[in-house]
Amino acid sequence: MQMIGIVFRDLKYAWYGLKRNPVFTLVVSLVLALGIGANTALFTVINKVLLRPLPFAQPDRLVAIQETKKRGRNEPLIPELL
Repeated sequence: MQMIGIVFRDLKYAWYGLKRNPVFTLVVSLVLALGIGANTALFTVINKVLLRPLPFAQPDRLVAIQETKKRGRNEPLIPELL
């Protein structure tokens, strides 16, 4: 039970310190908010792009088709493996 009292005393001391210096409190809050937001956004992008599988049955069989021009005439469409 004494440990809980020590924690509450420390929290009370921290609260009074933050109330005495509101500019510091605001700066710390903004830095934490920006850090948490950036971390969340970055993890979301990495999760969607790199970690999740492609929404196709056989993603290893995907091909890209493009049209190329050589010497002014159109060549037939040739599939290229990705």
